[in-house]
Amino acid sequence: PRTGNAAVDNVNYKDEYELLDSATLAKRLYVDKRVQQSNESSLTKDLIENDEGLVWPVNMEKEEDEKAFPFIGDNQYVGVIHADGNGLGEILLALKEEIKKADRADYQNQFLMFSNKLNEATKLAARCATKEVLVSRADKVVPARPLVLGGDDLSFIVRADLAIPFAAKFIQYFEEVTEAKLGDMEILKNLKIENLTACAGIAFIKAKQPFYLAYELAESLCKYAKTISKSTRKKNNLALTPSSIAFHRITTSMIDDYPSIMQNELIVGERLLTLQPYVVGGLHANMPALSSLVKLKSILRNDAFSAGPLRELASLIYTDKQSADNRFDRWLTVMRSKHASLLSDFEEALNNLCTECGMKRSPNGLFFENSASDFVKLTQFTPLPDVIDWIAVEGNQYAEFENLY
Repeated sequence: PRTGNAAVDNVNYKDEYELLDSATLAKRLYVDKRVQQSNESSLTKDLIENDEGLVWPVNMEKEEDEKAFPFIGDNQYVGVIHADGNGLGEILLALKEEIKKADRADYQNQFLMFSNKLNEATKLAARCATKEVLVSRADKVVPARPLVLGGDDLSFIVRADLAIPFAAKFIQYFEEVTEAKLGDMEILKNLKIENLTACAGIAFIKAKQPFYLAYELAESLCKYAKTISKSTRKKNNLALTPSSIAFHRITTSMIDDYPSIMQNELIVGERLLTLQPYVVGGLHANMPALSSLVKLKSILRNDAFSAGPLRELASLIYTDKQSADNRFDRWLTVMRSKHASLLSDFEEALNNLCTECGMKRSPNGLFFENSASDFVKLTQFTPLPDVIDWIAVEGNQYAEFENLY
């Protein structure tokens, strides 16, 4: 009944018998095995303590199941996260040359030591982020599922309201833990490598949308964040590539890579309708900070704030430049008369983002202007669609994390 293919077995499933074809039967047996071993798998056992009393979800369907993914209400958004360390290839090449220069006999041991320490650091960073963001917000089922964890890579499915906080916290811990783990390697001290940074991409999708396309988009977003961070490092002559996060909410039936999405959905004339990526961690330089976007989001979530017109404006800027500017001017006039103090906070948050980017505000303040853009013919940028998308995937129930960003 599920596929129309020939049935090979009549299986008892939830007290009812069901005819299954060979492929569905194989999947069902695999899932049943994973359910039995879910809390003992190589991935999950590294992330939470055995005495936490929590289980990991094995079912993305919204139904009565003790291990179903713990969505909140009707919000079915999840964040598919892919994070990757920055500049690892360069470090390995430098490590190789340093070993040759020192004529060390323990060539293999040095690489093995580095690899093991990096792997330990990644797992420990993920464990700390899991405890602080996921376990602290879990009832019985952890609102996430790990997919890849090792080397300098991390891939997770996380409930949408926790996806950006989790990615941000993982990156912060990754910077801290790699400094602690790698700091005692003498050969790295010679290279003046104290810690590593990382970038992450997050694709927000509904639970029933194609996962593999979302995962490819998350990888593409991570790659885009790396590209901008590397460019920032080069321009500012930084020792390390800044850690950053890029995210995108899928609202169309076609899921493409991020450069294609930018070209088809986010570029309107000379305007780019995003300010991504947002920098996290300890290294900031001419990049908008995720912490500043958080402040802007908190202001827009204020019940007294007239955010509805801004959501309409976020849609209008895709289609009509002049009408969008006029609508924003009218909104500013209304806000000055009704909520001057709140508007001042809104303006301050925008100014902080603009200053961090090294840009200036447009005449009406809606866009940030930059005559020396990395993007040909693009001179205006805005964070408004980013924060509106973040609010949309969070839903009505969300958690603010102090000192997280």
